[in-house]
Amino acid sequence: MTSHILLAAVILILASACSPKNQFDETEHRKTPSVIWNEDTREDVTSKDEDSPLVQATALFVRDYRLTKNTTGNFSFEARPLNSAYPICSDEKFVNENLLGHCSGVLIGPRTVLTAGHCMPEDMFCSKTYITFGHTLEKSNSLQIKAGNLYSCKQVVKRELTMTRDYAIIELDRDVTQAVPVKIGKGDALKDEEEVLSISYPLGMPLKKDSGKIKRNETGGFYLYARVDTFAGSSGSPLFNSNRELVGILTKGAEDFDEEELDKIRSEKKPGACIRVKRCTDTDCRGERYLKMEGIDLPSLTN
Repeated sequence: MTSHILLAAVILILASACSPKNQFDETEHRKTPSVIWNEDTREDVTSKDEDSPLVQATALFVRDYRLTKNTTGNFSFEARPLNSAYPICSDEKFVNENLLGHCSGVLIGPRTVLTAGHCMPEDMFCSKTYITFGHTLEKSNSLQIKAGNLYSCKQVVKRELTMTRDYAIIELDRDVTQAVPVKIGKGDALKDEEEVLSISYPLGMPLKKDSGKIKRNETGGFYLYARVDTFAGSSGSPLFNSNRELVGILTKGAEDFDEEELDKIRSEKKPGACIRVKRCTDTDCRGERYLKMEGIDLPSLTN
């Protein structure tokens, strides 16, 4: 069973990696979809945010074919607004913001990044991936990333992609200069209804943060469930406790959109027809699933 799941994941990633350069590939953003809880409370963040150290330490994973080295030595990318990729209703949030990455992560060592295992299912994807940090709306609007702020994946140090665990630890080509590693906390210590903070790149958009609460946490289990607003593309993103310690990474959530409705809008092509982000309540959704830090085998190089 596990081998079949892994094979399916690899096939899905391979399909997205081989997509034409100028064609937006939605399959990259459907691997671990999530939803909005009640109302959309996500916020854009800046380098001056009160949680700036956590903002700077949150990693964006970008396919190499999305970036082009320009004459200044920096890397450019094409404008690709959310409303050009999805027929999303105009009054939803962030519809004009550019999509770039396919996964999120967090700096846990000078050159070590933690993410979801399905974001790096095979070693061969390491050489096809760039990582940058603190990719805010301001940086996204410039349509370029400075060469000094872009890192290559050197190797996958550790990966578990099984029915019980989903994480990967990545070594970068050099130490990160614009961010410091986050502090590690204990996911087991969190109580139901305790406040937490999510920071991620939903659908590959510029960095967002959202405050939420623990929905369910079983002591000794690998996973906890939280009410925070995340999307596909947020896979591997960090969850912090009230002390701003890393307590887990996102591995799974509910669907971003009603897939049947989305397919219907696209096939019928009716003028003005649009899709809305799915909303969740406690009665109809389990919560966003985070792998707790206790379930991750951290190597010594993260010290």
